[in-house]
Amino acid sequence: MDDAAAAQRNTARGTCGGYKHSERNTQASYPGEGHGGSGRDGQIRKQQTAPIKSKFVNAIQPYQTIEQQHHQKHKQRMERQFKIVKPDATPVIP
Repeated sequence: MDDAAAAQRNTARGTCGGYKHSERNTQASYPGEGHGGSGRDGQIRKQQTAPIKSKFVNAIQPYQTIEQQHHQKHKQRMERQFKIVKPDATPVIP
């Protein structure tokens, strides 16, 4: 078998030179990075980030409420426009 055909077959199978390609490691490179760390460093990090997280959640909630209201108004507007074009249309049940 020629080299081009073998390379194409290996690529299709996800192998190259007999080794399977694997996804890269997405773990943190250094100890203590990633999911808050461990031990005392992790506790300190959580204590420092908790107030910021709380402020962020409190700030985002009004935005989410406004966004939901906008989506509802948009949906109602589209229904009205559709009924103008096709008065005998039935509503779609999600």
